[in-house]
Amino acid sequence: MYLCLSLHQPGEFLCTCVDLCYLLTMINVPFFTAGNLSDLASTSFGRYFFIDQAMTWDNARAYCRTYHTDLASVRNKTENAMIQEAVGENRVWIGLHRYTWRWWSDGTYHSFGYWADGHPVNITESCAATVINATHLGKWVENNCNEKLHFMCQNSE
Repeated sequence: MYLCLSLHQPGEFLCTCVDLCYLLTMINVPFFTAGNLSDLASTSFGRYFFIDQAMTWDNARAYCRTYHTDLASVRNKTENAMIQEAVGENRVWIGLHRYTWRWWSDGTYHSFGYWADGHPVNITESCAATVINATHLGKWVENNCNEKLHFMCQNSE
């Protein structure tokens, strides 16, 4: 859901995305102008969209649910490769979160895994990011959910 307010200039609006249901609290996503909303999802790969804006995991999820379907769920190696191609040498949020690492944010069961060696290990980190660099090569690591990272959204098929 999003809320837009008219500014003084004709055709200019200030918008914010909100998720009214998450843990019975309201999560405000940073403000976006109507002119740059589509610019955030400028790179698409199949059903995935690389969002070139750093947000916390919760805010990234709210953004994806407003403008796409959800944070990216990765079902197989082919889809993981699409995400690797999209993000370059970045660490980005994907939709996996701690519930014994079994559920994607869209509610589907986590049957495919591409964890980096030794991960997940940190019991204090509850969200997953994929890391594209010489060490991890697109494998997943657990991450602090409050860290601001770029992220991958998906559209339903």
